[in-house]
Amino acid sequence: LDAANVTLDAIVFEQPNTATQCAFYIDNVNIGFSGVSFKVNQDLSNIEVTVSSLKNKPTGYADAADKVYQYIDISTKNLAEGNIDSAAVKPKVPKTWFADNNIAEDSVVLYRYSGAKWNKLTTTKSSSDADYAYYDSETPGFSYFAIGGAAGPAEVKEEEEAAEEEVTPPEEKVTPPVVMPPKEKGKVSMLGWI
Repeated sequence: LDAANVTLDAIVFEQPNTATQCAFYIDNVNIGFSGVSFKVNQDLSNIEVTVSSLKNKPTGYADAADKVYQYIDISTKNLAEGNIDSAAVKPKVPKTWFADNNIAEDSVVLYRYSGAKWNKLTTTKSSSDADYAYYDSETPGFSYFAIGGAAGPAEVKEEEEAAEEEVTPPEEKVTPPVVMPPKEKGKVSMLGWI
């Protein structure tokens, strides 16, 4: 990665084992994650986890979403994906981004690049404060991530919601067919003359 394109935060876990939840918090306004955690399925040593925020999407990759707040790379040393029992990340998005991009806070999705495509991860809003909305997302491993959302109305006015609820389709009147008794031979029906 081009060093001019990233902001880094890294940590080394010296002796992680199957009983240990490895976690660290990221206190860097330039990185769109507030934390990373994982648990290993065997005893390992000297695991290094580096979280890098990218100013641009990775070269040669498609856009992950309609709108992307940030692309992030989580790289590891001494930790293969097969050694991860469980992992989670905590995306954070500044509230100014929602307003600037007409994105609803509840529409944020974390994407992970794997298998030559962007895959949506289950992303749940956990909290917010005056400056950020915070999310939780489980991931099967580490690689490139994108924090994105779909453009659309960030807020719907209550009046519009009420008007939409009150609109009901008109009922169709169905006229039952007139059933005529079978004609008897030799009798003339006068119904047509009335």
